[in-house]
Amino acid sequence: MRNNQVNINKINFYFIEFFLASVILGLEYLHSNKVIHKDIKPENLLLDERGYLKISDFGISKFYKKNNYKETGGTPGYISPEVILGQNYSYTADYFAIGVMGYEFMLGRRPYKGRIRKEVKEQILNHEISIIDGQKPENWSNESVDCINKLIIRKKENRLGANGINEIKQHPWFKYFPWSSLYLQVLKSPFIPKKSENYLIKGNSLNDIDDLGPQSIDKIFKIIGSSQYEKSFKKFYYFNREEFNKKEKASQNFFNPHLSQYKEEQIINSVENIINNKRIYSNNYKNFIEKSKENENKTIINKESSPTNNEKNKVILKPKKEVGYGY
Repeated sequence: MRNNQVNINKINFYFIEFFLASVILGLEYLHSNKVIHKDIKPENLLLDERGYLKISDFGISKFYKKNNYKETGGTPGYISPEVILGQNYSYTADYFAIGVMGYEFMLGRRPYKGRIRKEVKEQILNHEISIIDGQKPENWSNESVDCINKLIIRKKENRLGANGINEIKQHPWFKYFPWSSLYLQVLKSPFIPKKSENYLIKGNSLNDIDDLGPQSIDKIFKIIGSSQYEKSFKKFYYFNREEFNKKEKASQNFFNPHLSQYKEEQIINSVENIINNKRIYSNNYKNFIEKSKENENKTIINKESSPTNNEKNKVILKPKKEVGYGY
């Protein structure tokens, strides 16, 4: 999304409205499943060939829970103050990022600046940023300014959306937005990215691949046309969820779809070796016990049949023969 930002600012604010509404709709789904994205920013928002938005990068996303102050993380400039301070946070952390993006799209610059991460965080904590009179571009509405200012409020309790995401959807800026048409994807996007600027390479679409089966990797490499990607994806292989579920129920073997097949075989072999070693150990232990018992029995028998040390050392006196003196 960052690559198309300059072109978007040259169009009109209606695309920004469409764009932010798409983010809100995506977050509504995530939050209904108790997921906080935590890293909403233009770099993590993709546009398809129709101009519809896709939210990506769930690397630091978390399931909501009451005590989550230890689960920090985020991008400086978009991270909410409560996350920076190590406080418990909720879905309003994502709404703060929407406000930052709205500010950035409206004025063409980020609200919080700094040469290093620490300086950006200090700006977020020490300055209540807002769009003031005279800064609003001509083609932006007063309602949009009010909405953005309420989204970037530092205190989470006072932030727009603290009472639920419908509070944002019912704001005057979005109150009459066609949410149903956006949800059904029948609303035409005000901005269609060019093929040269899109993630599609040379006009080829990955949608041409019906199913990502084992032979589809070669087709993807041809579309991308670079050996660099081949090196990156060489260790990955096709994963069939249905077949895996069948095998998992049958064998209950450990499997991780993110590991390469070679590593998977290594793990399975190591597990089998451990099991075999345990069997060998148990068999050896049984043999040892049996042999030790046999040896004990033998020693008992030998002790009963063999003379004792005292008996060995005992001097046996035999009667002497009488010697005659010749009479």
